[in-house]
Amino acid sequence: MARLVRDLLLLAESGSGELQLERVPLRLDLLTREVVSRLPGGERVAIDTEPVMVHGDDERLRQLVGNLVQNALRHASDRPGAVQVNVRRQPPHALLEVEDDGPGVPAEALQRVFDRFYRVDRGRSRARGGSGLGLAIVRHVAEEHGGRAWAENRADGHGARFSVTLPAEPSWVSET
Repeated sequence: MARLVRDLLLLAESGSGELQLERVPLRLDLLTREVVSRLPGGERVAIDTEPVMVHGDDERLRQLVGNLVQNALRHASDRPGAVQVNVRRQPPHALLEVEDDGPGVPAEALQRVFDRFYRVDRGRSRARGGSGLGLAIVRHVAEEHGGRAWAENRADGHGARFSVTLPAEPSWVSET
């Protein structure tokens, strides 16, 4: 219940323009690795990263990564590597991708999965299917950082891909 209240407060603050971000230089690749290492089910996640620096709020970006990976774990199989997390430089952005090997997202739901309280499978309980706020928070945090979030089904037809771009620190955008 406490988490639900915190999530609702975050979304209310972001909708009112009152969300205060403490922006500092952060290595998105290292932050992502740390978040995944602390999540239950992390042994089912394969990570591939390259160094990239963003200017962002540490707590909110951890929440963004955690929400994406937890969502993927909820829909993925139990095999090791069922969830793939990638962090890449895509000048002038940092790109975070989280893929799962689950059933994918119905085409008609791809645009709605980031809406508040939207759940693809309405028959799921909150314990199994979440509150419908995690991906809404992902979108709001990405946008508050000058980025964007989107969802698509994997080209191979086995699972979904959730992507976020964030502006990279200018010194990190060149291909080195």
